[in-house]
Amino acid sequence: MNGKATIDDMIKTLREDKVVRIVGFGKFEIKERAGRTGKNPATGEQIEIPAKNAVTFKPYRSFKEEIADI
Repeated sequence: MNGKATIDDMIKTLREDKVVRIVGFGKFEIKERAGRTGKNPATGEQIEIPAKNAVTFKPYRSFKEEIADI
């Protein structure tokens, strides 16, 4: 399987199940971020930031331990 096909499969799985687990590496997951009030850094004006879905990644402990000494 090439890289593009792998990414396409991950996107399809995230859309359907919302979690992709890669053994020994970590998991990708869709989480909903709540809407909130923010500030435009250029003008200081308050703006409303809408709710959205975001992909998060959490590495497994074994992976973190392997790269801790790098």
